[in-house]
Amino acid sequence: MIIFGEQRYGKVDQVPGLFYVVTRFLHVQFVPLVPLGSYLILNGKFAGGNEAEIKIGLSGKSILFAWFRAALWAVAVVITALAVIGAMDAAKGHKPWHDCFVYGALATAAFAAIWASYRLTRAGPFRAVRLASKAGIAPELVARYFVDYQGLVSEEQPQLEDVS
Repeated sequence: MIIFGEQRYGKVDQVPGLFYVVTRFLHVQFVPLVPLGSYLILNGKFAGGNEAEIKIGLSGKSILFAWFRAALWAVAVVITALAVIGAMDAAKGHKPWHDCFVYGALATAAFAAIWASYRLTRAGPFRAVRLASKAGIAPELVARYFVDYQGLVSEEQPQLEDVS
């Protein structure tokens, strides 16, 4: 069975509580292949309880991260399978154990890279303000996020209702 369709991938330029950027791709077996367009996705609180999307130009960063993450998933799955096969062979005495430990460490590193690719894709202040202007979000709200989120004023993230 072949699964194909259209789906969002490449979540980048995140401003938690406000918005993030994704790209719609044509996919086969959930592997992003052809980028169709990038969108600014507004947070549910800001968009009246639902997500709202605003079409923006193609985001090269989003496209590259989508392809990079897909490649990392493929590598992580293959290396994990090699680690399991190596462990089964080592249990039977056909191979030394160190092979499966090396594969296990590489698989762990690949999964850590996938996790880090989501954690390290926050928008910088200037990029966040440019994206916010496309959505009609006041620059003051975005600036408040960066001041509050960086712990300069308080430990809490800004609430959208606080800005008039």
